[in-house]
Amino acid sequence: MVIGHICVAQGEKSASITSKHEVKLFTQLSDRRKQLNRYEEDIEKKKAFLQAVECNIAKKVEELHELQKCIKKYQDTVQIQEDKKMRSLAKVYEGMNPKRAAQIFNELDLSILVKLVSQMKEVKVAPILSFMELQKAKELSVSLTKKID
Repeated sequence: MVIGHICVAQGEKSASITSKHEVKLFTQLSDRRKQLNRYEEDIEKKKAFLQAVECNIAKKVEELHELQKCIKKYQDTVQIQEDKKMRSLAKVYEGMNPKRAAQIFNELDLSILVKLVSQMKEVKVAPILSFMELQKAKELSVSLTKKID
């Protein structure tokens, strides 16, 4: 019977080993589940953060579009005002003595001169060009033809 007792004892020992092993597995599974839950929470937090960032970026993009519209509107207004001033100045030069206007034109920056002459009537520009320095008149003529192209 001692032999039977040993077998039973070994059977009980085997049963307790199995239950210890099961407990260990359940503990590991429980720990893994907790870890996965933490990962899931972290992912949800990151997802919410990224959605907030995305929303913020979308708002900033919209603000930039509005700012671009304002800048464009301002540039258009400035361009209109500049064109009005240039037309007004062109009328002043059209009314001036061609020789005196030519003296002033000789001193003006070429880019300004091109804009100014573009606003003037051709019949008024011709006499002024005839009194201008040859090189300056040539540069102006070349610049005006480039503007046409």
